[in-house]
This record gives sequence, C-alpha cells and structure tokens, in this order.
Amino acid sequence: MATDMLLAAFVFAVIHPQGWAGVPAIMALAATFSFLRMWRQSLIAPMTAHALNNGIMCAMMLLLW
Repeated sequence: MATDMLLAAFVFAVIHPQGWAGVPAIMALAATFSFLRMWRQSLIAPMTAHALNNGIMCAMMLLLW
C-alpha cells in the first residue's frame, strides 16, 4: 500500500507545472495528503491540509511581493 501511495505521489508531482525541481516537495505533500486520507478515512483532513498549504503559500507570495 505504501508503494502505491508513493507511486501516485510521484505521478501527481510530475504532472504539476513546477518542473523537476519542485517534484520532491510536491511529492512529499501528495504523500502526506494520501496518508491523511488513509488515516482519517475522510477527504476532510487532506482537503483542509491542502487549503492551509495553498493559503500559506499565497500569503508568503503576497508578503514577498
């Protein structure tokens, strides 16, 4: 099951437009979101984590701009 999760996280990371430099970070996020989904048996936890990640990234981008 863990290998399936890592493979799916890798594919998810590769299809994102950040390029190869972003693959490790996106893969780590995808694996974390997958783990949250399996652990909580619900989409609420990974959706919340994804929203928090996006919100923090947007806030950092705005502050740096």
